[in-house]
Amino acid sequence: MLAGTAFAQVETWAPRAPDGGAGAGEVPETTTTVSTVTTEAGHEEEVDETTTTTITPTDAPNDFEHQDRVEETTTTTGPAHDEEEHDEVTDTDPPDIVILWPENGQHVDDKTIAFVGKVEPGATVAAGPYVADVDEEGNWRIVLVLSPGVNNARFTATDAAGNESTATVRVHYDPPETKEEDGSHKEFTAHQKWGENDQAEDIFWGTGIAGDTVWIVSEYGTTTTHVDKTGNWEVKATWEAIPDNTEIRIVIEASNGRQEFSFYKVGPVEKEHEFSANQQYGSCGEDEPYDVFWGTAEPGATIWVESPYGSGSTTANGDGGWEIKVFFNEAPFDQIFEIVVEADSGGRKVFTFIRLGSGEDH
Repeated sequence: MLAGTAFAQVETWAPRAPDGGAGAGEVPETTTTVSTVTTEAGHEEEVDETTTTTITPTDAPNDFEHQDRVEETTTTTGPAHDEEEHDEVTDTDPPDIVILWPENGQHVDDKTIAFVGKVEPGATVAAGPYVADVDEEGNWRIVLVLSPGVNNARFTATDAAGNESTATVRVHYDPPETKEEDGSHKEFTAHQKWGENDQAEDIFWGTGIAGDTVWIVSEYGTTTTHVDKTGNWEVKATWEAIPDNTEIRIVIEASNGRQEFSFYKVGPVEKEHEFSANQQYGSCGEDEPYDVFWGTAEPGATIWVESPYGSGSTTANGDGGWEIKVFFNEAPFDQIFEIVVEADSGGRKVFTFIRLGSGEDH
C-alpha cells in the first residue's frame, strides 16, 4: 500500500494576545489540500494532504513577551496499491527420454540384456515395476529378461514435477537352438573303417557334442578332430612308424565318451594270402538303406556280399584290396538280418544289419 507521512516541527515567536483570547491557549488550525505524489512504479496520483497546526503558549526567552510553539503535522494518504505479485512458474514439460541400446527391431540371442539410454537429469526411469539406475547426468540402465520372439519394452520417465513421457523399443529374442533339438548334441560313438591295412593308416568316425574335440591316441602318434555342428566327426589317422605285421592299441576319447580299437599293420607277403572283411555301419535309416564292406583277398579274387534283402559282388585289385557298397531296399524296418561276405579264393565272414525307422542316421 502506498502511504506517505511528513512531520515538521516549526518554532515561531509571537506576542501573547493581550486580552487572553484565542492566543492565550492552544489554538489548533487545520488545512486540507490536494497534492500530487509519484508512486514507486513511476505513476503520478492525486492524494489528500491534511495539515494540523497546534499553538502552545510558553515563556518568551528574549524581548518577545510570549513564545508560542507551533507544531505542524502533515499526513498524506492515497489509494491503496498491493505490491506487484509475480505468478509462480509451473513445470508442465514432460522429460526427454532416449533409448540408446538395443536398436529398434534388433535381434539378440541372450535372454537377459541391459537396456541403456539418456533422460532429463533428475528424472526417474521405470519399465513397469522395475526401476532403472540413473546417474546425475541422466544416463540410465536397466536389465530385463526377454521372452522368445518379439518383446516390446516400454520405459516411462518421470520428472520432479510429476510430468511423464514414454519410449518404446522392439527387440527380437532368438533363443539358441538346444543341442537336443538341432541334433548337434549326440551320444558319443566311434567306428573304425579298416582295422588292418598294409598302409599305416585308418579312418575313424562317429558322433558327439558339436564343437567337442575328439582324440585318437596310440603309442605311435596322436590325431585330433572336432565334432561338426550336426554332431558328426570323421578323421584319418596315420602311424608312419608302425612296423609291418604289428598290432597297436588305439584309444578314441571325447568329453562325453571313450572307446578302444586295435589296428594291424599288414606286411606285403601276408596281405596276398589272408582274407579279411569289414563292415562300415551295421544300420541305416535312409530311404535307400545301404552298407559298405571292404577288406583284402588274393588279387583278382571275387568277393560276394549276400543277404535276403540285397547282394553284390566285387573283385580284389592288384594289391588284394576290395570295397563294395550294397543296398538293402527290401529290408523290413527294425529287424536284424545276416549278411555273408566270402571270397572265391577262400575266406568267409558274417555280419548283421538293421534298417532303422525312416529319417534316422546310420
